[in-house]
Amino acid sequence: MNPATLPLWLGGLIWLLGARAGRPYRMLGFAYLITLAEFIILHGKHYYLAPIYPMLFAAGGVAIERLFATRMRFVRPLFATAMLGFAALLASTVIPILPPQKLLAYMQAIHFQPSRTETSHTALLPQLFADQFGWKEMTRSVARAFNRLSPNEHRRVAVFCQNYGEAGAIDFFGRKYGLPSALSGHQNYFLWGPRAQ
Repeated sequence: MNPATLPLWLGGLIWLLGARAGRPYRMLGFAYLITLAEFIILHGKHYYLAPIYPMLFAAGGVAIERLFATRMRFVRPLFATAMLGFAALLASTVIPILPPQKLLAYMQAIHFQPSRTETSHTALLPQLFADQFGWKEMTRSVARAFNRLSPNEHRRVAVFCQNYGEAGAIDFFGRKYGLPSALSGHQNYFLWGPRAQ
């Protein structure tokens, strides 16, 4: 997704909802609008809607091909070049191409400000990258506190985490420190309950 793809997916939505040839697939356009409205009303995160765009890209490809098949053929390569150019410009903001310091400098150079997807996210890096750091250090810190407890306390202690990221780090990295399985009320961790602790 980048600004240059707007005509493609929006054109696909218009084609699905308004074109005679799009009538057999019209329900896909309504599915997008209903899902979009649902996420707006329920305050869903912007990336929750991402899986629905490939169908709009496909419909937009059909619409653009039909629109420019016989006239203004030069528009197709210009449009493709614009999409690829924007994708190349923004690639390092969504794919780990650059090391963190170079990414920060690059984002500043292109005046890119990532959208916040979490209310408590305060890192300079986009959350997608920032969430990849600090888990081992956090787990070691918990392990140090755990190891200060008596053997009797070890049998009764639980590690409670605020979110699934913290809980997942404790479960993944904590094995080598002998930490108990993490407890959390966040997402599926809520369903797993106390996990026999």
